[in-house]
Amino acid sequence: MKAIYSDILALNPQIGGPAGAVVRAVILSSTAPSSLAITGADVDGLGDNDVIAVGSVLITPAKNYIAFEQGVFTEKE
Repeated sequence: MKAIYSDILALNPQIGGPAGAVVRAVILSSTAPSSLAITGADVDGLGDNDVIAVGSVLITPAKNYIAFEQGVFTEKE
């Protein structure tokens, strides 16, 4: 998976957690993800500790997904 667009919305809100940011992103993948829980570590172009924000989009050749909660995507038809 690769982020083709990203916008930092905030610093990672986890107190005591690793440094990172809350990022709204458009992500492209040539295959469907094995899990719909995705972090920055799963996406080229994002930091390993980045949190994927609500409103982010994952686009594959067969299906599209949108995040309705942080880091969790839902298939859209």
